[in-house]
Amino acid sequence: MRRNFMKTAILFALASLFLMSCASLSSFTSEITKPSLKVTGTKLQDLSLDKVNLLMDLEVGNPYSVPLPLTNLEYALTSEGEKFLDGKADVQGTIPAKESKTIQIPIAVAFAPLMKVLGNVKPGATIPYAADMNLSVDAPAVGPMTLPIRKEGELPIPAVPEVEVSNIQWQELSWDKASAKMALKVTNPNSFPIELSKFNYNLKLGDTSVAQDTIQQSTKFAEQGSNTLDVPLSISPMQLGFGAFQLLQGKGSKYSLDGGLEVSSPFGPISLPFNRTGETTFTK
Repeated sequence: MRRNFMKTAILFALASLFLMSCASLSSFTSEITKPSLKVTGTKLQDLSLDKVNLLMDLEVGNPYSVPLPLTNLEYALTSEGEKFLDGKADVQGTIPAKESKTIQIPIAVAFAPLMKVLGNVKPGATIPYAADMNLSVDAPAVGPMTLPIRKEGELPIPAVPEVEVSNIQWQELSWDKASAKMALKVTNPNSFPIELSKFNYNLKLGDTSVAQDTIQQSTKFAEQGSNTLDVPLSISPMQLGFGAFQLLQGKGSKYSLDGGLEVSSPFGPISLPFNRTGETTFTK
């Protein structure tokens, strides 16, 4: 009987010590100072019709008296609950003792798979996104630790502006020289405003290339708004040939117009190519 009592007392004492150890460990863990993590900036770079590079600035604070190694960063991007991108970023390095350091996380977002996942999104739209990131560090005396953070924002999916030749008004038309004013109707199909700074074009009337130029012209376009650009033309019919001269004397012609627009937007600069065919009228 006495031996059983001793066994029970020893087991009770061991259990009490174990519970006290667990409680102490839990208290110790909860009081550990964790590294800090915050987003200090986001930028969109290399915005085009196909993709955009999202650049996140993360500031990591090291509260310890020794350097803090970074081991990994995983991210996932969602829009209204639908995940359209995930991956890992190379964050090898350390944060100096008792200091903070900013690391840059580049995330390449391709629009084709994004639109495929989201389904109802089309070029010209702006979508909300949430970036969930988990930074892994090797905390001294504690071991591996994960620091989660979320950043929300908007991503644009640019669409090509519609460029149409409304008419060409001849100011001078002779065998030696032809000068005109070409009226271009430009429509911005995007759900955000843009401002044109420069555009280049190649104009063909019929099958003949008649004018190529680069124009510096600042013009603002509201979201899904239109504006008319007056573009001066200077042509040498003699160099184009007699057939082209007869075409210029007509009432109108089929045309093709291609080139590129350099625009600024709330999300940064964008280079937008365009190509248009149609029929235009000649006036005097």
